[in-house]
Amino acid sequence: MRKQLETIIPGGTRRIFHFASDVLTHNPTGTDPTPEQWAKIADVIQEKNHIPFFDVAYQGFASGSLDEDATSVRLFAERGMEFFVAQSYSKNLGLYAERIGAINVVCSSADAATRVRSQLKRICSAYVLESTGSWGEDCGKCRLVFHSEANWHVLIRWPNKAQQSDNMTNKWHVYITKDGRISLAGLSTAKCEYLADAIINSYHSALLYWETPIEL
Repeated sequence: MRKQLETIIPGGTRRIFHFASDVLTHNPTGTDPTPEQWAKIADVIQEKNHIPFFDVAYQGFASGSLDEDATSVRLFAERGMEFFVAQSYSKNLGLYAERIGAINVVCSSADAATRVRSQLKRICSAYVLESTGSWGEDCGKCRLVFHSEANWHVLIRWPNKAQQSDNMTNKWHVYITKDGRISLAGLSTAKCEYLADAIINSYHSALLYWETPIEL
């Protein structure tokens, strides 16, 4: 990677990194630079005037500390370099359906920051003004308000994942998304059997509902 930064990639190029501190939380594969290696990477990027873009999707999962996992990014900030940091809170906060995240840009001057802020506002407006999870709930409420008589039962002929998810949450206090996704990073060995019981119970809780004939 260092050789590519030095000789192959043109100067002034944006470069994407998955980051952490001693252990890199990359997905699905990657390398694990040490703090010393990060310093050498920063040397090359600074010399070649590259603009790094850090993809921060798993902060806290590498060392268990949010602060320690920011070591590599903080190194670039301390050197006064310009870079982007895209943060997602889907994994470390379990907010999969709420589109929660942030884009942070470290600029070389107040004037540059003002111009970048202006452009980011234009780009992100389409994203921050809607939430996919809330959108689904709102559609259900609108149907009740307008007393829709349309028959949508054909859309629920497949297994009712939402009913299973509700059972997992309300009865077993296992918090997953409506479509059944779960963060295994938060699962300890001691809780594996409990989770298995919750999944089995939730599966059977919706089984009778699935087998009920649907009127079209």
